[in-house]
Amino acid sequence: MFFSNCRRSVSALLFATGLTGVVPTLAAAPLADWQAQLYQHPKVQAAQQQAEALLWQSQQQQRGLYNPELSTSVEREGQHTNYSIGVQQTFDWSAQHDVRAEQASLLQQLAHAQYLTAVSQHAHSVLSRGLDWQRAQQRYQLLTQQQAFIQQAMQLAEQRFKAGDLGELDLQLTLLNLNQQRQVTAQAFQQLQYAQAELLSQLGQSTLDKWRLPEVFFTLNPSMLASEQRWQQHPQLSVSRLQWQLLRSDSDWQRTQTRVNPTFAIEAGESGDETVLGLSMSVPLLLTNDFSDSVKAATQSANAAEQALLAEQQQWRHRVASQLTSAQFVQRQWQQWQTTAAASQQRSRELIEQAWRTNELSTSNYLTAMQQWLESQLAGAELNHAQRQAILDWQYSSGQLTERLTPPALRGPTNATKR
Repeated sequence: MFFSNCRRSVSALLFATGLTGVVPTLAAAPLADWQAQLYQHPKVQAAQQQAEALLWQSQQQQRGLYNPELSTSVEREGQHTNYSIGVQQTFDWSAQHDVRAEQASLLQQLAHAQYLTAVSQHAHSVLSRGLDWQRAQQRYQLLTQQQAFIQQAMQLAEQRFKAGDLGELDLQLTLLNLNQQRQVTAQAFQQLQYAQAELLSQLGQSTLDKWRLPEVFFTLNPSMLASEQRWQQHPQLSVSRLQWQLLRSDSDWQRTQTRVNPTFAIEAGESGDETVLGLSMSVPLLLTNDFSDSVKAATQSANAAEQALLAEQQQWRHRVASQLTSAQFVQRQWQQWQTTAAASQQRSRELIEQAWRTNELSTSNYLTAMQQWLESQLAGAELNHAQRQAILDWQYSSGQLTERLTPPALRGPTNATKR
C-alpha cells in the first residue's frame, strides 16, 4: 500500500507539473501587432530620421550648383558720382549637374536601403532576444518543476525512512540533491531576469505581459527554399552596392574638376556723363593644379569598394547556403527528438519509478536517473531554440525577414519618398 501511494504521488506530481515529454511553448503573436511595437523603438526612429536626412540631401544635390552673383559699386570722381551694377553667372560646361543628379538618385536609394537595413537588423535582434527569453523561461519552468519533484521525493523518502524501507544515507543524499537543485533553479531565475531585461531593452517596453513571438519567422517550407536568390537584394548588400556606386560617381565628379566652367558677367552703369555697358568672361587656368591626382584617388577608392562588395557578396552567398543547411539539419534533429521523446518519455519514467519502488534502484541512482530524464527535457528546449534560431538567421540573411516587414514610409521631398 505504501509503495502504491508513493507511485501515485510521483505520477501525480509529474502530471501536474506538465513533464510529459513536451517542451512548453508560448502563444504566437499577430504579425501586424508585433511590427507596430517594433517601429516605435528609438533605434528605428533614429534610423528613420537619418534616412530622411539623406532624402533632403539628395534633394539638395538636384538643385543648381552655381547661383548668379550681383555686384554694385559707387564711387566719387570729382564732381561726378559713378555707379555700376552687374550680374555674373558661372555656367556648367563640365556636366557637373548630370553627376549630381546621378548622386541624388543614388542617395535616395541609399536612404531607403539603410532604413530597411536598420529595421531588419533590429527586428532580427528583437526576435533573437525573444528566443533567448523563451528558452530561459522554459528552462526556469522545467527546473522549477524538477525542484518540486525532488521536494516531493524528499517527502516520500522521509516516509520510507520512517517505515524502515530506506536508509539514512539515502535520505541525506536526497536532501543534498534538493539543496543543489535550489541553487540551479536560482541560477535559472537569474538567467531569466537577464534575458527579460535584454528583450525589454530591445522592445522599449516595461512589461512582457502581452508580448509574443510571431511564428512566421520560425518556419521553413519548400516555397521559401525556392527563392534562395533573394539574398542578393538584401538591404545590407544594397547599402554596400550603393556606396560603391556613389564612390564611382565621386570619381566622375572629380573628373569634372579637370574641366573649366566659364563665368560670364554683364555690367551697366554711369561714369561721368557717359553710360557704361560691359560684358566679361573669365575661366580658371588649371596651371598649378589640374586635379588629376584627385581623379586617380577617387577611382582607386571606387575600385577598392567594388572589390569589397564582391567579397561581401561571396561571403553572403556561402553564409546563406550554410545557414540553410544548418537550419534543415537542426530542424530534422528537433523533429526526431519530438518523435522519440513523445514515444519514450512516459515509458522510461514509469520504468524508473518501478525500479525505485521495487528497490532495484538505489535512491542515488533513482535521483540520477530522474535527473537524466529531466535533462532530456532541457535538451529538447535547447534543440527547439537552436532550430528556431537557425531558421531565423537564415530568414534574415536570405531576405525573407525583410520582405515581411512593412516599416512606415519615409517623410521627405515629394519626389524622394517613393520606395
